[in-house]
Amino acid sequence: MAAVIEIDDLPPTDRIEFLRQHMLASRVPLMLEPRPSETVRVRANWTDLGSASLLSTDATGGSVHRTPRLVRDDTEPAVVISLLEMGTSTVTQHDRVARQRAGTLVVYESTSPFVTTFDRVTLRHSVIAPRAAVGLSAQALRELTAREIPLHHPVGGLLATYLARLSRAVPRMTPHQRELSGSATLAMLRELAGGLMDEADGDVRLSALPELILEYLERHFRRSDLSAEEVAARCSISERHLYAVLAGRGLRLRRWLRERRLTEAAELLRSQPPTTTVSEIAHRSWFADHAHFSKEFLSRYGVTPTEWRRGESAA
Repeated sequence: MAAVIEIDDLPPTDRIEFLRQHMLASRVPLMLEPRPSETVRVRANWTDLGSASLLSTDATGGSVHRTPRLVRDDTEPAVVISLLEMGTSTVTQHDRVARQRAGTLVVYESTSPFVTTFDRVTLRHSVIAPRAAVGLSAQALRELTAREIPLHHPVGGLLATYLARLSRAVPRMTPHQRELSGSATLAMLRELAGGLMDEADGDVRLSALPELILEYLERHFRRSDLSAEEVAARCSISERHLYAVLAGRGLRLRRWLRERRLTEAAELLRSQPPTTTVSEIAHRSWFADHAHFSKEFLSRYGVTPTEWRRGESAA
């Protein structure tokens, strides 16, 4: 099924009310707010592609609102992926704002309030599909909303080109061809959503890298054979990346290990019985020999290990 909406033949005073009533009765009810003192012009094509729908709009500026009142519990949760072919706009949802440029995609969802604002003339193609058909949970979709997908994104760029061409082809398609196009569209949406979720997981993991690295170091600093190569491999990063992450925290690997081992040695000197020699503690603290340990300890604490053991400290 396909539907075309044109309002150029209506008197200017009737256009806004006609559009408002139509948008409130649509599959995803919306509230229209045109720009003040601007003649409203809209051409919209709504095409049913089976499990998905394609909405193409060529319109003057304004904004559409999915208000809390319009977010009904009985509305089937849907994913909206929108290509802006011409103009600029913003999408606001879940306290995030995506400033969309021509040629880019933005994701939003139907079951939470959103606001989309357009400049004076925009050409937009939006695919609406059930969230379940795209394979996204509510939380996963929430993480993807109001984020611009740039043209250089491998799947996003392909989908953008596909939607622009599909919008021009659907008026000539048979119902069977539209059904096939819907299946292909859903497959691309699932691929895009899966890729975006992998990237989101990667971003979360990237932000947690310093903690992951320090946690591994804390568990293994007592081993004399611990190396940068091992730490990097365990965290699935390169050695260069490892050093860069630590540098971002103002840390150097060798210095961190030295400081942590000296702290451990200082604790052992105070907690172990007098029968435990300084050489034994040096060995437990992963220093090659007594002389090297004493030199490093003196540099760090200002007293020798023996003086520290007696309770002395640097003046």
